[in-house]
Amino acid sequence: MDVPFQSSIEPGTRHRSKIIENLAVVNYDTNNLYLAPYDWRLSCWNLEERDGYFSKLQSTIEELKYGRHP
Repeated sequence: MDVPFQSSIEPGTRHRSKIIENLAVVNYDTNNLYLAPYDWRLSCWNLEERDGYFSKLQSTIEELKYGRHP
């Protein structure tokens, strides 16, 4: 039985893939594109409390800006 493609890993993966493909057309690549996934089910407060999400995101942005990110 043929089943249409559906990501079993994470919903919405196909949509992000298409966005990344389109960004590649205008010269974005793994050296200048960073994805920041998040758990959309949680409030901003809970994201920070549980994962330190925004603190880590701020650090990552600063590292990217100043060239210290791998």
